[in-house]
Amino acid sequence: MTTFGVCRYYVTFIDDLARHNWIFPVWQKSEVFSHFQKFMNEVEKETNHHVRCPRSDGNKEYFSVVFTTNL
Repeated sequence: MTTFGVCRYYVTFIDDLARHNWIFPVWQKSEVFSHFQKFMNEVEKETNHHVRCPRSDGNKEYFSVVFTTNL
């Protein structure tokens, strides 16, 4: 089954303080880091604050080499 008509996966980012949600459709789980970078840049530009403590639900895409070496 596909989401958003074409993509098989999606990634959500939630701001715990403001309770804002962002949803990005993705073709492959390996795209999650690039969406996370775009999300962080957008939020930091908009709020003038840095993301201090990213949290995850423990899925494997958040523990890839790309994530662990670039955060």
